[in-house]
Amino acid sequence: GLSDFEVKVIIGDMDMNTYFEKANALLVAAKLSLTAKEIAKWIVGDFNSFLKETSDDFGNTKVSPEELLSLLSLKEQGKISGKIAKDVLKQMIETGKTAQSIVAASGATQISDEGALQTIVDDVLAANQAVVEKIKNGKTAAAGFLMGQVMKESKGRAKPDVVKAMILKSILG
Repeated sequence: GLSDFEVKVIIGDMDMNTYFEKANALLVAAKLSLTAKEIAKWIVGDFNSFLKETSDDFGNTKVSPEELLSLLSLKEQGKISGKIAKDVLKQMIETGKTAQSIVAASGATQISDEGALQTIVDDVLAANQAVVEKIKNGKTAAAGFLMGQVMKESKGRAKPDVVKAMILKSILG
């Protein structure tokens, strides 16, 4: 269920509460794999924060509950990362455009094509031989640094779980 904090914030704002209830009803009807807790987290957190930067609130936002679910579905399906989802949500609030149209226009989908990722991984490994040696000597936690470098090179579009597996496979075989 929801945390006490999330419940207090949602019921403390009538428009937010109405928005949450609509989104939750749509979630149940659409049988998505998202949970009410995930929706609440986005509404109470990033969505609320971004709205405060504008003159909008949950009663007059350009982002319908349907569009919020569409955005969160893209994230859930692994088509975009959480970081990209936040950027897209901000653009949705500012422009009223759909998640799909923003993602399509920006080319912000995650790269899961291993061929494209392998090139980036190989380049990062070649540029960081000292870290590669640490991993070969058993310090697999150092792979986190290399993951960060790959994420930087891919502009945050690489799928982290795929990248970590590729790094370790490339180094350890």
